[in-house]
Amino acid sequence: MKNKYLILSLLLFLFLSKKVEAQNTTIQKDSTNLRQAFTKGKVGGLFRNFLMLNDNNGQLTDSYGYAVAGVLRYETAKYKGFQLGIAGSVTYDIASSDFTKNDPLTNAPDRYVIGLYDVTNFSQKNELVRIEELFLRYSWNKSSITLGKQLLTLPYIHPQDGRMRPSFMEGLWIDLNPRNNLHLEGGYLYRSAPRSTQKWYSIAESIGTYPTGINPDGSRSGYANNLTSKGLLLIGGHYQFKNQVKITLRNYFLENIYNLAFAQVERSFSLKNKDKILLAFQANRQDAVNQGGNEDLARTYITPNTHAWALSGRIAYQKNNAQLQLNYTRITADSRFLSPREWGLEPFFTFMKRERSDGFGDVHAINLYFIHQVPQKRLRFEGGIGHYQMPDVKNTRLNKYGMPSFFQLNAEMRYRFKGLLEGLDVQVLAVYKVNNGEIYDNERYRINRVDMGNYNVVLNYGF
Repeated sequence: MKNKYLILSLLLFLFLSKKVEAQNTTIQKDSTNLRQAFTKGKVGGLFRNFLMLNDNNGQLTDSYGYAVAGVLRYETAKYKGFQLGIAGSVTYDIASSDFTKNDPLTNAPDRYVIGLYDVTNFSQKNELVRIEELFLRYSWNKSSITLGKQLLTLPYIHPQDGRMRPSFMEGLWIDLNPRNNLHLEGGYLYRSAPRSTQKWYSIAESIGTYPTGINPDGSRSGYANNLTSKGLLLIGGHYQFKNQVKITLRNYFLENIYNLAFAQVERSFSLKNKDKILLAFQANRQDAVNQGGNEDLARTYITPNTHAWALSGRIAYQKNNAQLQLNYTRITADSRFLSPREWGLEPFFTFMKRERSDGFGDVHAINLYFIHQVPQKRLRFEGGIGHYQMPDVKNTRLNKYGMPSFFQLNAEMRYRFKGLLEGLDVQVLAVYKVNNGEIYDNERYRINRVDMGNYNVVLNYGF
């Protein structure tokens, strides 16, 4: 803990030092040495206020949390193409439920609000300090190589910034842009700091910091702290054709656990008055590698010699700044489709905030989604309704988390201030989920899953 505070103090020192140097008119404008690379660096930060309320059905326990967080980030200017970056955060609880007490009827713990704090320690809600970025980057033209702790936004490797602080990864990352219409990327990732946790874990250790569900035979999953892997090797990119077709290919090789191949094709068609029709299709194929992480089936992540397919499609109509989407996803019944929730969101077009498709097989999902931006008013509205047909909750081979079929309704608004309050934005999100499956009179299949509302108000001030 002392080391964390030491680094945060260093960030503050760099911030104050930059302010002092900015007043020194003798400093040359061009960065010709290391000292100028530091004094001309960029300082940024974020203050975040997050209020979340979770309303369960009937006598089932509700929960709430109001937390604040501060982030300080510093990045040097370039010196011969090289840059250093460092960032840290601290989170405090203002008011919240007692997460150490499970629901008395079902003995189920909280699922959503605890994510504002630390899901690995339900009693720890204050002075949650984390070093989030610490990297060395070399850039040339429009390409770069980054080594260290960094923020990545990719399918399956995603900040998933829906709580106080996002997810970060550590490793070597290469970003290449040899042509305007060609982008290549890849790297080797060996550590992770998942959202809603305060530590850095090896890739294998990070899988299981979130709830692990049950094994295909119905026993409790035991893969947490029992997986072996040297890391995640990722390679991919996309190519934009002149006929408005875009192809994206990626492959994720999680050594000793699984291989996941991702392919996506997008095409837009221009109509009159600049309207557009957008079509997209993606295919995801996952195969177990070796014994899936552990030779003991009770402690492995993915069942050996299994595979799964996830197919997703979209058709959308866009007019000016508004877009209406019809999305569909099919996960086959071959096996469960697995993606570590600790690393990010799955890229399926039917994704809606506050629920995942990880851990399920034989799924049919469809939703209607609407996005409308009003740039002159600095407003963004989005929302939709979806139906998610899941396998029976007692079908443990295909239903890892005991999730019944459900309808989901989302509504979200975001507003960015200007003038005196430039840098401040407010986000309001309301989610309601309705049960549409058999739960066999067991309220444990209902609590924090269906017949519930989740309400969020977020204030961000960035500088």
